[in-house]
Amino acid sequence: MGSTSNSCIIKEEKFESIRPEQLINVLKIDPYNNIYLSLKYNKIRIVDSDYNVLKELCLNLPHRKSDNYKEVKEETPQLLQLIICQGIIYFQYFQYVISYENAQLKILFEIPQLKRNDCFAFYGRLFSLNNQLFVSNKHSIYVLENDKLKLVKQMGGNFFQFCEKVFVWNYTTQSISQLKNDFTEEIITKTYDKSYDVQLASGGILVVKSITRNNYTIVDMVNAKSVVVKHTKQFNAFYIQQYLSLGSSGIQLSNGTLRKLFGMNYPQQVKSCYQKYIIDQMQFPSYKATFKQILSSEQYLQLLKAELIFKSRNTSQHCKKVINETKTKMQQVNNSLQAYLDTQSFLVQRFVVSVQMEESL
Repeated sequence: MGSTSNSCIIKEEKFESIRPEQLINVLKIDPYNNIYLSLKYNKIRIVDSDYNVLKELCLNLPHRKSDNYKEVKEETPQLLQLIICQGIIYFQYFQYVISYENAQLKILFEIPQLKRNDCFAFYGRLFSLNNQLFVSNKHSIYVLENDKLKLVKQMGGNFFQFCEKVFVWNYTTQSISQLKNDFTEEIITKTYDKSYDVQLASGGILVVKSITRNNYTIVDMVNAKSVVVKHTKQFNAFYIQQYLSLGSSGIQLSNGTLRKLFGMNYPQQVKSCYQKYIIDQMQFPSYKATFKQILSSEQYLQLLKAELIFKSRNTSQHCKKVINETKTKMQQVNNSLQAYLDTQSFLVQRFVVSVQMEESL
């Protein structure tokens, strides 16, 4: 496999504002603070929730000589996803899979047998399971092992990921399923026809549009549930940018919309799921190493603080769980002991009565 890596050129910190539609491949870096990374080919921005650019990085990643592609304007940036695997960030650019690690970009490989027409949709090809990176060419799935691609399974579809959960829109079975660790599919809903377009895959929900039925199937990517709603501008790919903002897990619909779709607790479920996911990724040295180089000292300390907060909360919750379990066990022991004492007391009373009856005779 060919690879290219180059040092980065870091511009001075700025506080310019950018338009929401300019945010492509968005990742919330810090699970507690509003610091986001937006990566479009070789331009990386660190932004806050008000779309202020805190820092900008330009990384040199030239095309190969045989590559005649030019950078294209993305009409639906909300579909583009960064995939994290063992603390390393990956994304697709045309037929290439690129990694972002230690503030450097590297072309890892070309997606095998990916048709030219399928190169222009920069989504649906990458996902991570069991801390391994997988890639699809719309017909087969490969796993990256020891810097080489190994065929895993013949399987079609587009793949979308939220935290550790992977979903596949499978053309063959005409369904949306959750992909399990053993690559079996648990069907969430049937699409019934092939005239479906994906509108959104971010913020804990997957939105697909039925062209023939004129409705939207919306998947809850935390609990693997779905609802169907009538055609509305809010979920249309070319208007949805008006309804998206930076939230607890990156680009997402408003909490009010999420509550209407999946209940009052859903925004908190999305937030909690994402917090745990990022903290888990922070356990890999490459994650911290990457952001130590591009964040300011204060922002990096906030990142470490977030990790400590999460761990302390988990420790506290674990302690509470242990205490409650201990209390329950003690109560069970007390109940058993009391039952034993009651039984013994009853037997003693019977014995006394028996003796008294014998003496009276």
